[in-house]
Amino acid sequence: MSGAFTYVDGVGNVTVINGMAHIDLIAIHPPATEGQPPQLRTAQHLVMALPQFVRLCVDMAAHLKRMEEKGLISRKEPEKPA
Repeated sequence: MSGAFTYVDGVGNVTVINGMAHIDLIAIHPPATEGQPPQLRTAQHLVMALPQFVRLCVDMAAHLKRMEEKGLISRKEPEKPA
């Protein structure tokens, strides 16, 4: 498989339009002016049919579980409000 690589820092907006999932992949860029917060910019935009998007989410959850079982990562449960 060949293709260009694009570095991303995370997922931004996920929307569904006409049965297609639109996923913004974001990258963090340094601020234009010193003292300002870093800027989030869309690096890529993925579009996929909903069944494939659901499959992607299921597959990613399984990958996370395997990495956690191998001790590569540890996930902390979010704190619940009192």
